[in-house]
Amino acid sequence: MSNMTAWRFRPRVGGFYVALGIIPMLAVVAAFGMGWRAVPLALVAVAVVVLLALSGLVLGTWYALREHDLYVRFAVFFRVTIPYADITSVRIVDSVQASSALDRRRVRIEWRDAAVPWERVCDVSPADRERFLALLKSRVSPQAWALTAAGRGV
Repeated sequence: MSNMTAWRFRPRVGGFYVALGIIPMLAVVAAFGMGWRAVPLALVAVAVVVLLALSGLVLGTWYALREHDLYVRFAVFFRVTIPYADITSVRIVDSVQASSALDRRRVRIEWRDAAVPWERVCDVSPADRERFLALLKSRVSPQAWALTAAGRGV
């Protein structure tokens, strides 16, 4: 990998988000199948808006392993740059907490930030988790992976 190359990863989309995408599509199909008079226009409008929002969420989310930092973009809501030198912990977690991860099984990254007195946390769910972790492991201090030796993580 050259110094200027960044590895970019798309998110893995879990079943919950898939279900949220299918429900609006079914409403639109029902509106076409039963005729517009059978389904209130407001329901179809809401379904289309939800579908567009979810597709923007999925398409707008990605993670990049750059030369000196990890860049996380979560649609229009969240963007963060995490220097590799500041990462204190990397582990696999199972969570449904709101985050930039679109799957329950996610990689939790904790790091120190001089701007705040506590450790910061960011969850990601790269589609190619094994490749993501291998590349991240080559950039992060071995101490951040110490928890994995105890069988608690990656």
